[in-house]
Amino acid sequence: MDSATLSIISSAFGVLAPALFVLLFIWVWWRTESRHVLFYRLWQLVHGSKEISDPEVKAFIDEQTSLMSFRFVTGVRVKSLKDAQALIQWTRRNDIDMGAISLCGEYFDPDQRQVLVKKLPSKPMQGAKLLLAGSAVVAAYMSMLGIYNDYAVLKFKDSGRSFLASTEQARALSFGVVAIQKSSCSNDKQAIPPKTEFSEQETQVICKFLNEEASQIFIKKTVSEQRQSFGLLLIAMAWVAWSSLRAWLSGKLALRLARRKFDPDPSDRQLNLDLSAR
Repeated sequence: MDSATLSIISSAFGVLAPALFVLLFIWVWWRTESRHVLFYRLWQLVHGSKEISDPEVKAFIDEQTSLMSFRFVTGVRVKSLKDAQALIQWTRRNDIDMGAISLCGEYFDPDQRQVLVKKLPSKPMQGAKLLLAGSAVVAAYMSMLGIYNDYAVLKFKDSGRSFLASTEQARALSFGVVAIQKSSCSNDKQAIPPKTEFSEQETQVICKFLNEEASQIFIKKTVSEQRQSFGLLLIAMAWVAWSSLRAWLSGKLALRLARRKFDPDPSDRQLNLDLSAR
């Protein structure tokens, strides 16, 4: 590894490290819905890790830190530490996993310890979520195929018809067709294979295009640009699939909780939540 490469890596790390640090704080802020952790750590960075002298202020800071720790670890956004403690007792008494409460998301009120029945999704809505997730998975798979594809999608200027072209061959956008090879483009018309779905004029255009030096550079550039687009589409579709599946799971768990009709009182009798029940 030469000095130039090391310099590039060092420069990239110098930019990425602060950016990742900022993104980490933004993520913590989003998950806890509070700037307490950020400001408290900044205060410790400036002032040091000395203990807070005032007992009332110290108790308040400790309470907020405990609350933010609960929110961050569990993903359940209770309003106060008292609500967090009540929720812990309630889940223990009813043998409910805290992760299930977190996954219920907007359908569960953690402070009141009850399902928001009026917000529960309908069966058609749940089905739509699964359909969207499935469509996104298919689109993500197609995007992945596009990333590894060596063909550029091009169009004829006159007809506007699309076709696939690589540096060595071109083929129509159909299954079972024969590609026109660069090596078969000659004055001998018999060298062109049948069943290409290209007209004689289109075949001439393709042969001329494949044999031009500038076309080779153009195809490679187009393939590179298309791969970048497919990469972005893959990321977007993966996010849509994950979000849709999570939304579906939230609704499914909330509906199960609602059917069990748990008493919100944390000191009430124990009931078991069977997450595998239909």
